[in-house]
Amino acid sequence: MSRYIDHKSKQFYNNVNQYLATITTSGSIGYIVAKYFEIPGCSSLLLCNNDGIKENLENLGFIENKHYISFNSENYIEKFNY
Repeated sequence: MSRYIDHKSKQFYNNVNQYLATITTSGSIGYIVAKYFEIPGCSSLLLCNNDGIKENLENLGFIENKHYISFNSENYIEKFNY
């Protein structure tokens, strides 16, 4: 297995690592994208809209308010301010 990380990937990881929290969403695709793993892997808090994927996250061992903080269109300001 190669330990090589291309320039764009390294730049992404360095950028994410600078933030205490990072937002991602799967949008309407309904499945978990790589960012759900990359953001916590960069020591940044994962803020996500987990509509339709909460069960999938739980099956992978993600615990809400421990491994990530979820938000929706009604509470996002409160969650982001927190």
